[in-house]
Amino acid sequence: MRKTYSFLLALTVFLSICVNASASASAINLQSETEPNYDLATFNFDQDLEGWQVRSSYQASFGTPGIEHSTAIGGGAMRINAVIGTSTNWQELKLVRALPSIGQATTVTFDVYMDMSLIDLELYGDKKIKPYIAVDPGWVKFGQNESVSSVSDLQRVNEGGKEYGVLHVISRLIGGHEAGTQLNLNFLSDGIVYTGPIYIDNVKVSNAPFNGGSGEEPGVLPDNNQTQISTLNFDTSPIKLVDRDATAESRSLFSYLKNVSGNYLLFGHQNSTTRGATITQNNGTQSDVYQSVGAFPAVYGWDTNALDGSEPPYSPEALRTAMRLAYERGGIVTLSAHMPNFVSGGNFYDTVRVVENILPGASHHQQYLDYLDKIADFANNLKDSEDTLIPVIFRPFHEHNGNWFWWGAPYAKGDEYIALYRFTVEYLRDVKGVRNFLYEFSPNGFFSGDSEQYLYRYPGDEYVDILGFDIYDGSYNQIFRDQLVEDAAMLVQLAESKGKIAALAEAGVRNGHTVSGNPNLNWWTELMEDLKADPVARKLAYILTWTNSSANSFWVPYRNHPVFGNSEMLEDFITFYNDDYTAFGDRLSGVYDLQVQIDSNDSPYAYLATPVRNQIVKGPITIRAGAYGDTVTSVVYSIAGGQPQQMQWNPGTGYYEAAWTPGPELNGQTVDIQAQVAFGSTIINEQAQVAVRMDTIQQQFAFGDANEALQFSNGGTYNAANGTPALEHDSALEALRINADISGSNASQTWQELKVKINQIQNAVPLANIDKIKFDVLIPTASLPTTLNQAEVKLLPNLYLFPNTQVKYGKTNPQARLADLPRVLRNGSEFAKHSVSIDLTGEDKKTATDLVIALVFGKLNYIGPIYMDNVQFIVAANEGTIVDPSIIDDFETYDDDNNALREVFTSVGDTNKISLAQAPKHNGQYAMKFDYRLATNGYSGIQKLMGNSDWRAYDKLNFWYKPDGSGQKMVVQIKAQGISFEYYPSLAGTGEDLLEIPFSAFRPAPYEANQNAVLDASNLQKIEKFSIFVNAASPGYVGNGTLYLDEIRLSGASIAL
Repeated sequence: MRKTYSFLLALTVFLSICVNASASASAINLQSETEPNYDLATFNFDQDLEGWQVRSSYQASFGTPGIEHSTAIGGGAMRINAVIGTSTNWQELKLVRALPSIGQATTVTFDVYMDMSLIDLELYGDKKIKPYIAVDPGWVKFGQNESVSSVSDLQRVNEGGKEYGVLHVISRLIGGHEAGTQLNLNFLSDGIVYTGPIYIDNVKVSNAPFNGGSGEEPGVLPDNNQTQISTLNFDTSPIKLVDRDATAESRSLFSYLKNVSGNYLLFGHQNSTTRGATITQNNGTQSDVYQSVGAFPAVYGWDTNALDGSEPPYSPEALRTAMRLAYERGGIVTLSAHMPNFVSGGNFYDTVRVVENILPGASHHQQYLDYLDKIADFANNLKDSEDTLIPVIFRPFHEHNGNWFWWGAPYAKGDEYIALYRFTVEYLRDVKGVRNFLYEFSPNGFFSGDSEQYLYRYPGDEYVDILGFDIYDGSYNQIFRDQLVEDAAMLVQLAESKGKIAALAEAGVRNGHTVSGNPNLNWWTELMEDLKADPVARKLAYILTWTNSSANSFWVPYRNHPVFGNSEMLEDFITFYNDDYTAFGDRLSGVYDLQVQIDSNDSPYAYLATPVRNQIVKGPITIRAGAYGDTVTSVVYSIAGGQPQQMQWNPGTGYYEAAWTPGPELNGQTVDIQAQVAFGSTIINEQAQVAVRMDTIQQQFAFGDANEALQFSNGGTYNAANGTPALEHDSALEALRINADISGSNASQTWQELKVKINQIQNAVPLANIDKIKFDVLIPTASLPTTLNQAEVKLLPNLYLFPNTQVKYGKTNPQARLADLPRVLRNGSEFAKHSVSIDLTGEDKKTATDLVIALVFGKLNYIGPIYMDNVQFIVAANEGTIVDPSIIDDFETYDDDNNALREVFTSVGDTNKISLAQAPKHNGQYAMKFDYRLATNGYSGIQKLMGNSDWRAYDKLNFWYKPDGSGQKMVVQIKAQGISFEYYPSLAGTGEDLLEIPFSAFRPAPYEANQNAVLDASNLQKIEKFSIFVNAASPGYVGNGTLYLDEIRLSGASIAL
């Protein structure tokens, strides 16, 4: 699911006070034996800080000291010296203190004080502060919207002659946090600027029982005597599956889903028995669904995040237990995969490019294999009490046509995505022997009933068992339901034509139901009736909705909540349950008992796994071919129609492989690589066209000559020191030796720098054409202290140029850990080696006077030599992108290939399709045709990532367009330095026009916190994204339109800083 964090669009000041598991006894109030005392802990700060300490900050900072005890408020308080100086969209200050038994708590209260003399009420008086709490692990949130106040409406108190604004915060913990070990008290603001004290006082953690919350009983009761679905007349004909050796139970599950299709819609719920608003255990025994209707869901959803402890039930064994209980009830289990970013170390929302880097042979492939190994280990040990493998519907890389996950359309080429999906299936199935998975493909809807759009980046029938899609309703009206039925009918027909199953892999209302004020109290039954009424759409096998994270953010209506009683959506949900068309867990039987065989007439298949089509080959690669379904008699490859060469089977990867090094004569050429697989007399040929683009080293310092070291000088230090001399040539090692002293108080710092400088860089290496700088960092392992925790030591080398030292090149590269670095031998000694590559972009390199390489470490406690070697200044090969930096796109470089165009411009919002058009156009052979539909989202757009381009050399945007006379709102959007700027051309007429728009005419998007931002030089130096949208001019508008665009360019004079 795409979790919608709408508050990221507003300025938030976020104070996180985390409490974990070992508080001092002085802060703990034990309950009295003579009278009820429910206080688990209180912190009044009468004498000191009671163990609190600074944890971290983000887009804000702590003063000096970060926190301190203060008597300014009452008898004492904790003073946070906050520096919240700019209205960015996310600022965070974190404090931490230990405390036992947070899992027993029912209520947390605390007071927040702010100095009103330090707040500009004219600017910020209407801004709101809205504290809430969350419990980790799992970030289970409570108290959202319970304690909210505008700055102007804060209660005023006078303490010591000063006026303070105070908010008493109360948050009720209403289930799902029982395994918690950390309490986070979160202070949010939607747009203040504040430098000064924030006081926290009277923190109380209690397990007092809730009062009230009984609620009124719904007007309809669940019918728990519904007839179970009979399997007597089920069709058990042979089936085709991704895994031809799938377990009998997996085959039965697939057949069962095919047979119920059209008669029943199975109901599913994510985390149903491990997270909820009313459950008190997350061990698989309770469920909000069961509490509401007296039956468990038919389909249970979980995510691989549970395997690493980041969401319920927090461990592989606990997840196996929950799945086993679901299976033993006769239920069906699914597993989605919100995978971490294997390159940056971030989460699934971190869109640093991953896909190209985790394919076989790529830089982070092993990290991905390690993750798949965890999934395989989990699956191969997921068994019932009789040691039978439990089937799982596995759903990796969902919503891939969106732009919110790292595997989304803007961040991977189509062939890369397909190759990754296929590799994932093949590795789990063929290398790790996972036999209990069915594989589901689920892009994000809608598709306007167009199967071509649905099949965007489809990995192939051999890799998919279930065709699903994800969709969430943000309009709550008939428009949404009509679109859903349209796409469901398309999906069913597509699935039937391929012998697959159709399902709603994720569906519900956007952001979940709320305690009150839900726009449509009949959402469940109206959706059901519309699906049921369509003879094709009703053949969906199941619908799965998202998790109940709290009583104010839930997808399944709850019953008898201790605070809020019954959900106002409950009666409608019970009616949904009672309908004969819907089936919950109490109606399932025999799901895994059908005797079904695999179709023996299935044909063999083969494909070229690597390289993928249109891959840029920069050096030696491994050619890999997969061959399946029959006995392989021969696999060969050929280059550009040359002599076939034998490929060898590699049981470790499951592929036939051969090494290939392109010769220098192929550099700059497009080359055809063909693999031919023979299954006896059956021959399959697979081909990929690749571009050979090998980098050129313009200048290299290998330090074989001492004179090379003379180009480098000491650039200074930070939280570190140099020995004497600071730098010297090491003739034995043939490297530049940096004598480092990172000891004493510096040893524990999280940011330590040793800087190496090249003065007059343009004399040494003219930088204008340099695209990247590479070098090796070598640390002698024998010199490292034995007490050093190498897993904590981080490395993040970067560089900067004079005079604009604010731009740090390479700072966004992934951090490396000293413990993970490869060990190499040089002159008989072992070194930890970190190979660094830093892209050098922008205009500053043309005028730079000096270059500084900063070797940045964290927590390196070390006195001794650190070496730099093989410093290379590289001109990158032209990878076929537009060379002229003033051209955003002229649509002449796609070789009449619409799919290639869609690799560059990705769709957002309501359905749209882009294509190359020969008429109308402005210049050249092609313009871009933009067919859009406006419906539930109210907007439809396309986006192109600009890779943090530098546009300071220009002051205007130009493009040709032909509007459609629709009168809708066209939006041209430029995202620069994290801020979206917009301009609004007219769609009133239909005449062609050539627009010239000064950057000064762009304004911040309406949702931006800083409405005074300007698209000036400071922002133009980092252009992240270029977008074209069409927004509905009036709410509820439904319609189609077509625009034509051409020659999107930059022009004009440069803009100075």
